Amino acid sequence: MVHKPRISQLLRNAGLANTKADALELLTAGKVLVNGAPVFSPDFQANPKKERIEVNGMRLSLGLPKKYYIINKPAGCLTSKKRSDGRKYVMELLPVDRNLRNSLFPVGRLDYRTTGLLLITNDGALAHRILRPTGAIEKEYRVLAKGALTAEAIKALERGVVIGVDGRPYRTLPAKLTITERTAQTSRLQITITEGKKRQVRLMLAALGHPVLQLQRVRIGNVKLGNLADGCYRELTKEEAAGFLEGGGAAQEVRGRRHAVATAFPKKPAQRAAAPGT
Repeated sequence: MVHKPRISQLLRNAGLANTKADALELLTAGKVLVNGAPVFSPDFQANPKKERIEVNGMRLSLGLPKKYYIINKPAGCLTSKKRSDGRKYVMELLPVDRNLRNSLFPVGRLDYRTTGLLLITNDGALAHRILRPTGAIEKEYRVLAKGALTAEAIKALERGVVIGVDGRPYRTLPAKLTITERTAQTSRLQITITEGKKRQVRLMLAALGHPVLQLQRVRIGNVKLGNLADGCYRELTKEEAAGFLEGGGAAQEVRGRRHAVATAFPKKPAQRAAAPGT
């Protein structure tokens, strides 16, 4: 008879729960699925080699080496597997071994039209750390918005804007931003947030009457998109991975109002890119 470990132990082994109480919190919230069905008991037994275990929509990976990639997601590409109209799935851009690919998942999502940095890994503990509400990990975006942002609009973004989240009003945490170019028709800006609500940047600017025309994520924590071409991917450097694993990715919290200068939205042929410094 094959021994099946308890689901609470599997969650702890994967680094997703430090204690049985942590595991119970994930389970009672319905965030743990085994073969597509929610599991609520910490004593439920499962075989991770034969059964698909998911936490927060991410597959639990045990026994495979931990891998960390970033990809420059192009527009017109989905980060969710749920599609029925032939649109491309972002994981199809990552030509790795099938067994490894089946263990990988995107950390968070970028919507269909948004481009830029997407972290892909099979490290559930790291993904949990990045996505948790208290993670305070910065996400930086380049934005092209309709109209000329006023000083009042800038102050509103820096204070927090009320948007709709799950059908309820929600005030965002303060953002950091800098206008890099402004005309009567459009504004280019760099905006940094520490949350990850669905379509948050688009909703924030739309609430102020400035719909987003182009949106590109250029940084998550200590990891930057750099000059990675459209549709390209690379593995994280040892320093980048260590920054996340040691909590360095969360170190850049909202403490001031610093910025970075925006550049053009690149469009280059898809190919594998070398890691920085190689």
